Amino acid sequence: MVFRSKTNALVAALLAMVVPTMVILGFGGTPSAWVIGLALLALAVIYVRRIGVEATPTGIRVYRELGSTLVPWAEIERFELDDVRPWPVWLVTTTGLRLKTWGLQPSPFVKHRVGMVATRSLVDSLNDLVQRHRGVPKPQ
Repeated sequence: MVFRSKTNALVAALLAMVVPTMVILGFGGTPSAWVIGLALLALAVIYVRRIGVEATPTGIRVYRELGSTLVPWAEIERFELDDVRPWPVWLVTTTGLRLKTWGLQPSPFVKHRVGMVATRSLVDSLNDLVQRHRGVPKPQ
């Protein structure tokens, strides 16, 4: 199960299409411009698909711009949403280490309140998943 902000993914996908197009048009549509533009598009698609958080049977995998980190369920304390811009979402471990997640924070292109509702929902879902895997009953 993969968690990511739909708005951020949409904006990133649009940028992934616009930038290569601008490169192709900016260089007059030459064959080399097409190669560079398509290479940028391929890299952008790979980048956009990787960003987010994935729940696996062994733990949570946090995908970042370069690489990923797998945190076992037993080491996850909770997910937190900061109340300061840009409102990052953190994975907090039982040792107190905070890993910044990517692709979960609200998009700057939507109204703050709307973006925060969606992000809080993602964080709540992730925290429910953590509690289930750690055997902690959900508070009523």
